[in-house]
Amino acid sequence: MSYGDPTQGNPWTLPEDQAVPLLYHAYKRGINTWDTADIYGQGTSELLIARAIKDYAIPRSRLVLLTKLFFGVDPEIVQSGELNFEMAMKNDGHMVNRVGLSRKHIFDAVDASVERYVIYCFFPGGLVLTGRQVGHVYRCPTDSQIRSRYTP
Repeated sequence: MSYGDPTQGNPWTLPEDQAVPLLYHAYKRGINTWDTADIYGQGTSELLIARAIKDYAIPRSRLVLLTKLFFGVDPEIVQSGELNFEMAMKNDGHMVNRVGLSRKHIFDAVDASVERYVIYCFFPGGLVLTGRQVGHVYRCPTDSQIRSRYTP
């Protein structure tokens, strides 16, 4: 199931008016692990999760929030109405340092995801993502991945 803005490259995604009540319904039925990615709807999936948390006053402590990174997020990636995977995966030109698993992109992507969650929600003491998953690890040297994740 995908939530977000269907005009952002994935026409099958559920828009806000359908997604937010469905997320709450899932929460009421015991589904408390919500997994998304920054590329889903160009970040709008994270916004919708934040909207559901706020609108239904779901305690943050009762959720496991997961989000993934690797692909680039930018309006030009969906300019044609479809997701341009080649541009979203190429760390060059317009998307330089905004794709992949470099230290810079990991930190920037985490900051952007946290910002999207915080737009709708106030989290006393700050927002803590329960997990940040990375995909396509074979594209980045292991030592670079480890340094980017564990260096302050």
